[in-house]
Amino acid sequence: MIKKTDIAKKTLKIMLYVLPIVFIFAFVWLYNSFVFITTASYSGSIGIIDFPLSYVPYNVVYYSQDGSSFISENETHGDSLIDFLRDYNFRGTIYYFPAKNDDGIITTENIICGLEWLISNEITRINISLSSALRNDELQEFINNNPEIVIYASYNNQLNTLDFPAMYENVIGSGSDSRIQYKDIDRHYRTNKIVMTNRNGINRFAGNSFLSLVTMLNAE
Repeated sequence: MIKKTDIAKKTLKIMLYVLPIVFIFAFVWLYNSFVFITTASYSGSIGIIDFPLSYVPYNVVYYSQDGSSFISENETHGDSLIDFLRDYNFRGTIYYFPAKNDDGIITTENIICGLEWLISNEITRINISLSSALRNDELQEFINNNPEIVIYASYNNQLNTLDFPAMYENVIGSGSDSRIQYKDIDRHYRTNKIVMTNRNGINRFAGNSFLSLVTMLNAE
């Protein structure tokens, strides 16, 4: 007859073998499934060129022309970037250039105008999380002629054969798709699913645009 104490000892022994294995598998799954971040390490001023914002937070210097600012009636991709930076506890100032023109289009001319404005404000870290299949020699030349700035961009969440500005020379692209032909200066993440843990709690984000902000705010 098997005593209860013997069964308990065998059960405990099995658990001591099984639990570490379960823990290891869980750790590997979490590691491969998410990018874990806490608080932004960089606290200086940064620049963002994106769609117009629907609101302007206190720590954002918003570009205006002739005294008027272009504010969107609806939430935009730019709002998502600002919200991410807030949850990331970014303490610096954000110089924001809304690159959309009166026809609702973001053009190379607008992007260059934004870069010139940011340079005039001595901003050296600039995020352009926009994706286009069109390469523009004028923009590439501008980037090459202004080495004092570092541009951070995101690769599209969907695989493209052409993806600018992330594919430009001297632009640091961030992405997670293993099929992308990353440049040497790019950052290849294992996933674009982000778990942010800090004093504000736990937040989840998904997207290469957020990865490009993480890259920019953790660069030396």
